[in-house]
Amino acid sequence: MKEHEIRLLENFSKWYCEQDGKESWLNIENGKYVSMVSLLGRNSLKLREEEDVFKLFTLALNWNSRKYGRFNAGLDIFKKSDDDGLLSKIFHKEHRTWSDWEKQNNRTNICREVVRSYFYLRDNWENIYRSLIELDKAQNVKEFILNVYEMFKNGNSTPLKVKIFFILREMKSQRILEVDDDFCCIPDNNAREMMNITGLSDRKWSSNPDIQEMIRISKEISDLFNNEEYQLYDMPLFWFYRNRHCCTLNCIIYDECEKKSLGS
Repeated sequence: MKEHEIRLLENFSKWYCEQDGKESWLNIENGKYVSMVSLLGRNSLKLREEEDVFKLFTLALNWNSRKYGRFNAGLDIFKKSDDDGLLSKIFHKEHRTWSDWEKQNNRTNICREVVRSYFYLRDNWENIYRSLIELDKAQNVKEFILNVYEMFKNGNSTPLKVKIFFILREMKSQRILEVDDDFCCIPDNNAREMMNITGLSDRKWSSNPDIQEMIRISKEISDLFNNEEYQLYDMPLFWFYRNRHCCTLNCIIYDECEKKSLGS
């Protein structure tokens, strides 16, 4: 790694740690990411509880959906569904089937296809949860990612792809799983764009990488932001995307960024 790249990364990581507390769900302790879903107030998730792990998956499904793919939209509908008791009722089978729920709730403002995904998740939950909590070796984690991706791409549910890495990140950050950091960084479009804009990566990915490529991108992000001093996963890239001033003097990495001239 070149000297300016080392300085860039150090500034990037320090800057992100200084953002501690700027959102209720943003907390860093001693250079380490604190589980976002543990900081959601009355909707916080304690991932030692199986029901809360189920809810974690529903949040991931929201963010992988077309309707609620934006961060605030997916989080808001998660909180509403949780406050209304919908997620608990599905998990505990108080709503037996999606069609039964649809007949009873035909005036709901929650996207029906997303709720249908919650039922699909519930119907496959025993196998998903068992394989998740038994994860240990890297090969098993990779197999889990591939299997979950395949399970949710069959048209019966919102696809679950990039946010599988979110699930693993939250499980690890709450010390439920001891999986490698390489599988815990969300390689979404925004993260990939920010890596390229800042010069942290010169690779050109396709606009829709396959799941194997996403595993490789997650590792590349981990190599940048997880080390002896920091354990930040993809969050610096996510926060930079939300607050970016690319190629202006307000950019926190302006002095070290070799690509600033591209935006001039």
